[in-house]
Amino acid sequence: MGTLSSGVEFTGAVGTYTFYRKQGSDKIFVRQRRNGGRKKKKKELSERVQETVTEFSLCASTSKAIRWAIRDIKHLADYNFTPKLTGLCRHPQKLDPVGKRGERSVLISQHPSYFAGFNLNKNHLFDSIIRHPLQYSIDPVAGIARVELPELQQGVSLFLPWPVPQFRVIMALGLAADQLFDASGKKDSFSPGTTVATTGWLSSTEQHKGQTFELSLPMPAKRPKDRGISYVLSIGIEMEITVLRGSGGIRKAGAGKIVDLVAVGG
Repeated sequence: MGTLSSGVEFTGAVGTYTFYRKQGSDKIFVRQRRNGGRKKKKKELSERVQETVTEFSLCASTSKAIRWAIRDIKHLADYNFTPKLTGLCRHPQKLDPVGKRGERSVLISQHPSYFAGFNLNKNHLFDSIIRHPLQYSIDPVAGIARVELPELQQGVSLFLPWPVPQFRVIMALGLAADQLFDASGKKDSFSPGTTVATTGWLSSTEQHKGQTFELSLPMPAKRPKDRGISYVLSIGIEMEITVLRGSGGIRKAGAGKIVDLVAVGG
């Protein structure tokens, strides 16, 4: 993979080369597509490799479930966080007390601390923008989360990384199910909804009183009976940034994170 410093202002494929931009960068990158040999089928791989492939697949499914639960704020990420989240899933997977290697499940509900506090950003973290501790609670029985935003004032509790006129805070509550090993290869079909609460658009030059929000997400009637389920609370701060590149315009920017996960009892 290479980068182009000047002379190319388009993206797309030309011959065997692909020109593209990465999220969070104005540079144009180029890579050459390779025509490799025939891809081996899973059954043609060694037993050890098959075990690794199976477990990685479960980690990918776990990452997908969590991304679905935080889909209302994931547009605030400044990089592709999916590989990092997928890799993080390996840690709780290794703690599966039942499955042997190649058959270990990812039990989100038993190890929520691995995912709590996960940041969607590299350049500007949510906690570096809103610096007062966030107060919250999650009631997994009632399916209700309460979030208390602190008083927000630029330079005191709020440190916006860009000179923007306004911003807003987005809170979301979703659900994620444990990903269990299934010898039949059955895919996860649990895709519940989410609930969202937002502040209005707030002026960056004014002081704003603290606010309390309540998010309610009842457990769906159709839910996996054999898997643990966790409520996932996430939060983000969103700004509108003027884009100078090309024809200009406005894009969404900001920061977000997973606040906490709480398992549903029963």
